[in-house]
Amino acid sequence: MRMTKYRLLRLLRESLGRKQTQVAENLGISACYLSLIESGKKELTAELLDALCEEYNVPSYLFSWNEKDLDRTATRKERSLLKRMNEYLDELLLLIMKRNERHEAKSSV
Repeated sequence: MRMTKYRLLRLLRESLGRKQTQVAENLGISACYLSLIESGKKELTAELLDALCEEYNVPSYLFSWNEKDLDRTATRKERSLLKRMNEYLDELLLLIMKRNERHEAKSSV
């Protein structure tokens, strides 16, 4: 399964143990709207993406790719590079989620 930015946002929120209502309140949006974004039914604005990156303490370049880029590549080399980039982003996500888990564990002690 390809990682979409919407799925990534949900995984980041869940890795921090936060509910949609809590994050939405911090951002000044409704939980319903956040749910629509996380499911890919609403487009994500640059301003909201910046706010979410700040909320989750992640770099914005984590979202600087487009999952449809793999379908638009013309050469085998491009496909190979984009596939590796997607794998690196998956690895980075796992590292961030582990960091969040450690942070949450320290906070609850």
